[in-house]
Amino acid sequence: MTAGPIHFNVTFMDPIDLTDWNRQSFPFSYLFIDSVLSTDGEARSIQFYSYIDGLWVSSTSESAVRWDTTETSSSTYHSISRSNLQPMVEQQDRAEDGTAYYALAKVTDFIDSITQTFLQNGVLANTMDTQFRQINSSTPALGLSADLGTISELDGPLVWALGFVREPAIRHVNNGAVESRSSYFWTRYKTIGDAIDSFLNDFSNSYSKAVTLDDKIISQAQTVSTQYADVVSLSLRQAAGSIDVTTLRDRNGRYVSSNMKVFMKDVGFLSRTNPVDTMYAAFPAFLYLDPGFAGYMLEPLLEYQASSAYTNVFAAADLGISYPDALGNSTSNVLGAIENSAGMLIMVLAHALKTGDGTLADRYVCAFLVLSCSELQCQLHSFLQYDLLKTWADYLVKNTLHPSGYQTDDGLTFGDMSNLSLKGIIAIGAIAKIAEALEKPLAEIDSYKNQASSLASQWQNLAVTSGRMASRYGDDTNWALAYNLYAARLLESDVINEKIFSDQTAFYASQASSGDSLLLNVQEDPNKRLAAQKYGFPYDTLDSSNGKSSWLAFTAATTTDSSTRDALISMIHSRAFSNASSNPFSVIYDLETGQTQGGSSSPAQGSMFSLLALSIPNRRIQLPLYRRVRKGVIAGSVVGGVFLISAVLAGAYFWRRRRRRRAKEKEKEAATPYASIEPREGVVQPKATAPVVPEVVVAGLPPVPGPSNEKSALRASQLSVQSDSEHSGLQAQQQQQGAGWTGKGVVLRGPSPLSLEGSQVDLLGLPTVSASGSNGKGVVRRGGSSSSLVAEDPPAIVPRLVLPQNQVVPAPSANTTERDADLIREVRELRREMEQIRAQGQQRLNESLPEYRDHA
Repeated sequence: MTAGPIHFNVTFMDPIDLTDWNRQSFPFSYLFIDSVLSTDGEARSIQFYSYIDGLWVSSTSESAVRWDTTETSSSTYHSISRSNLQPMVEQQDRAEDGTAYYALAKVTDFIDSITQTFLQNGVLANTMDTQFRQINSSTPALGLSADLGTISELDGPLVWALGFVREPAIRHVNNGAVESRSSYFWTRYKTIGDAIDSFLNDFSNSYSKAVTLDDKIISQAQTVSTQYADVVSLSLRQAAGSIDVTTLRDRNGRYVSSNMKVFMKDVGFLSRTNPVDTMYAAFPAFLYLDPGFAGYMLEPLLEYQASSAYTNVFAAADLGISYPDALGNSTSNVLGAIENSAGMLIMVLAHALKTGDGTLADRYVCAFLVLSCSELQCQLHSFLQYDLLKTWADYLVKNTLHPSGYQTDDGLTFGDMSNLSLKGIIAIGAIAKIAEALEKPLAEIDSYKNQASSLASQWQNLAVTSGRMASRYGDDTNWALAYNLYAARLLESDVINEKIFSDQTAFYASQASSGDSLLLNVQEDPNKRLAAQKYGFPYDTLDSSNGKSSWLAFTAATTTDSSTRDALISMIHSRAFSNASSNPFSVIYDLETGQTQGGSSSPAQGSMFSLLALSIPNRRIQLPLYRRVRKGVIAGSVVGGVFLISAVLAGAYFWRRRRRRRAKEKEKEAATPYASIEPREGVVQPKATAPVVPEVVVAGLPPVPGPSNEKSALRASQLSVQSDSEHSGLQAQQQQQGAGWTGKGVVLRGPSPLSLEGSQVDLLGLPTVSASGSNGKGVVRRGGSSSSLVAEDPPAIVPRLVLPQNQVVPAPSANTTERDADLIREVRELRREMEQIRAQGQQRLNESLPEYRDHA
């Protein structure tokens, strides 16, 4: 810019760093002047000023606003907001519930006043107008000025900070409850003043990182072409600027750094939250910048659809239709079912391949989860839910070859749309790769592979005509950009025949000429569509007047020769730098006039990174940490995890049933107490002078498999029990006295009701004590000076009981009731079933062990 003989450079800079969540979540930009030069070499007195007004915080000039000025130790900032905030409301893409901040110096006044003051004096008056009012009443402005003195060039940058903060930033539904989420930067800073000071003080570091990132992107993009470097540079800010990185507060009001979720606004379209179609187009940019970050964008969608609030068998289109509300979308409308289900499966696999991390995919494809005990509680919900990704894949298998009654992301609703079917088939191939990476049953993996291969072969016969893909099956007059082939390239999928890629490339080349001009495919048949117009190819000749830069970028990444690739990129570049519209880089535009038809400033322009994303190598997908074990113990860990989950569920079932039975017989037990039952032989009665101690039941693990009538006394084992006055409780010590018995020491102490320590296992609230014997397990009843251990076959899980003094609970015997006998038989049957599961799992894992050893 020029002011008289002074030339100066003004730059807006948005820090982009997906690896630094605090920096990425801070909704501020830098405005800086880093070059001031006197063209005649003479020193000049130079001053700068700038301001923002109330329209930063409201879309209507009738809104009343209020403002304030705050001075910190290192900066001064203005703040302005509506007098009456409208929570979670946006109008004309402007939030009505936020606060705008402008930092550098201090003064607020109205526009005409501060402008005139600066023109007359070269500085602002350093005063504040305290008359709060409507925006259109002597428009309130926040002005900042700087006097550089008499200079001929600038020694260092002059920096302002400009931001807009919403608190809360997002309203999100989680497990049926609505939670308010805040920008993630609050986990680091206590006040907005602290955050602004840090932001301004960090300018040099932020600038250095921005230059490094720009240089990396441009240098890699220029290996494709200079035009490609141009459009990539233009698109990055739109992709990164559409997201909010958020966190939660805990019960004490502290922000939780471990609870990070990312939300995207459908800027330029319908302001939806986490729109699947836009995320699908933008995904290459995030995979290139930080593949791990891309997973945090998918997580809210997956989490919501894995909950009981969502019951459809296909993927949702978004998390809500009005950003910043992410309250879910459970509509049963199937129009976008194929597009959204396929898009989600492709993105989940792309994330796993680029990161090498299968955790996200595994969490939502879980026939059985292999867990450690410490992870049981947090993962049990995932175990109980149905297999989310698999459900979507099964839906595609049934509906993708002949889609009817569906809609493409472009809004086309014709039957048998070739592009729509193509995307679904590639997604079925994707679930096969996911299942294989997560070691699902071989039959399931082969089924998806075969389905994808068969559907692809049928699709090729139906959709490809005259060496190119038709818009609809059997339509010789219309064609479309085969942009969904990009997913096959990204995933390195072999589902689609390679000849399709080369034939499509040849077809595109035949439609475009060399140089800067484009040939029109003018033919005698008036029904034939024009192939290339002023700003390039239509995405589909069924809508021949509109182009889409996102799909052109995807298509360019599928070509098999560089000249055709560059021709497609030149079409995007031609529109992006045409100044045909005052709107920012738009996704949809008229091919003749260049006028914006939709998607102004859309994050979908992240699709410009389609070629760069292919340069990020795919990795071998690793199992999640809770399933990753050392070589040599894989089989045991997996089988053990399956057994643990099964035991938990079985235990819960039997425990609940036993409690119901006990409740029904409460009155009967009261009328016929255990005192009336004669003690079994071998159970020593306590002396009358024995001290009163708490009662306890000690139960062993399941007996060694053998004949159901086999019983033997553990003659060499003795359990001594004695009173502990200090703890008002009981101590018991199991002693080994012979080779026929192996067991763990047990110490039981504490006030009544007695709590168990030592070798206690707390399984669903049922305390048990481990013990083992040659052919049976012991059960000890009541307190007293001493009791002997009798070998029987008790239930595997016995609740803790507190019995009246001098009462004895008999071990199971021939006198056991029919009801208890049934329960014991059921437990034994469950054991046999678990052994079968263990054996089957062991066999399968033994077959897979050579592969593990190869990768160990």
